[in-house]
Amino acid sequence: MKQSLLLAFVLISCSVIAQPSITSTSFNSYFDAGTFYLGSSSTIGIGAAGANQTWNFSSLVLTSDGNYSGVAVASAPFSNQFVNANFFVKNTDVGFDDVYDIFTINSAKLDNLGSTTDSGTSLIYTNPRTVYVFPFNYTNSFTDTYQILGESLINTRITYDGYGTLITAFGTFPNVVRIKTEEGDSVFYTWAIPNPYREIASASIGDNGETYFSIKNNPNLDSGFNQTGNKFTIAPNPFTTDFNVNFSNDLQGNFSVDVYDLLGNAVIRNQKMEVSSINLSFPEVASGIYLVTLSDDQKKVIATQKLIKK
Repeated sequence: MKQSLLLAFVLISCSVIAQPSITSTSFNSYFDAGTFYLGSSSTIGIGAAGANQTWNFSSLVLTSDGNYSGVAVASAPFSNQFVNANFFVKNTDVGFDDVYDIFTINSAKLDNLGSTTDSGTSLIYTNPRTVYVFPFNYTNSFTDTYQILGESLINTRITYDGYGTLITAFGTFPNVVRIKTEEGDSVFYTWAIPNPYREIASASIGDNGETYFSIKNNPNLDSGFNQTGNKFTIAPNPFTTDFNVNFSNDLQGNFSVDVYDLLGNAVIRNQKMEVSSINLSFPEVASGIYLVTLSDDQKKVIATQKLIKK
């Protein structure tokens, strides 16, 4: 069962993104629904920490791992067994029992108390697990010790180590935070939109050096948060030999276009955009799916769209 425990897990200019912050109000309208996709790569890593980063995972080969939803609800079964519980998230994953994550939230922090199902409790933290302290800003870090009933104490460190733009096969998302979680020998990363809180991706590095990704396709994010997806259009799409890239009238500055296959190989690189519409041709490439990226003069990718060759 893939539980969305919130554990693993605005403004944009052409070159600088304001530092986003996670606060208690980030969870006021928590809702998350869509499809999980899994992928791995020995060449695509987690990327760098720091300010105004671009993390590009758009060339990952992904496999659907099922639909999910997580929605804040007024109450949860058996929640009276958890002292101070006041925030509940119902998680639905097709083929599994519904799971309710039980939290307590206030202006200072978000604590996970455990989880229940319709038939009883499934997880109890005798020492609650702190998910976030508020406000949680860039470079902030905290340590926590939590304990699952009947098990040993577990030490963890949570660090807000970067923010910027995240690119997946499903869109370009500005104003994204990256959270690093260290727990024993394990390290994993979460990318999320902070306000309102929405997780987009997570990743960890295996013992074999492979990076394992979980990417979410949330239709609500595509329509409500993909602030750069309408910056250009492609026609025809699918195409046979050539296609046109047309730019939005509100784009100002110097831009370039790159086209990649799903293995991350460049098919067209650094095609300068000096007019509002250009024609690109590459009839010799194989049929399949390609990714078109739009970059500003600082080489920052600001939009990505899918392109299909017949």
